[in-house]
Amino acid sequence: MPNNLLADMLQRARPDPIRARDRP
Repeated sequence: MPNNLLADMLQRARPDPIRARDRP
C-alpha cells in the first residue's frame, strides 16, 4: 500500500484548516 494513500486517508479523517481551504 503506497504511503500516499495512507496520508490521503489520514488527511481526510483529520481535516486541517489549510487542507480544508485548499480542498473544499
